[in-house]
Amino acid sequence: MSEIVCRRPSANEAEPLCALIRQILITSFPTFPPEAVDDYLKPWTPDSVISRLERGHDILIAAYAGDEVIGLVSGTALEGGVGTVIWLLVDTRWRGHKAGRALYEAACRAYRELGAHKMKLTAPSEGAKRFYESCGMCVEGFHRKHWYKMDFFSLGVVL
Repeated sequence: MSEIVCRRPSANEAEPLCALIRQILITSFPTFPPEAVDDYLKPWTPDSVISRLERGHDILIAAYAGDEVIGLVSGTALEGGVGTVIWLLVDTRWRGHKAGRALYEAACRAYRELGAHKMKLTAPSEGAKRFYESCGMCVEGFHRKHWYKMDFFSLGVVL
């Protein structure tokens, strides 16, 4: 296995990044209704990713094994000193190889550099919740029948 490196992608890497998120959302979230997957994929076009990278107001970090993009973490601009991770996704072939933890740590660093005092996110499953707890996050709430009538855990960590 190659070493995993996390960094901000370049504009010419927008296409493989979009392909990866499409593949992961379609294959790794069987409990998400089709309309949720469709809606979640709408902002993931190469042009919108390039625009995000150029603006630089939020975080978008990719994980690489050699030249291959194997995961990503995407989060909002700060709001009141709090950064919100929207997606932390890893290609199924790379799960269990510390790519998720590397992306989590990269998000913490990126938000600290932006001046955040806290990072938060929602997790759609017990497995995801356990992963984030193992990274040091604390459950702050539970949202029953939230987005698309699915249940989500709310987690946060003081940075």
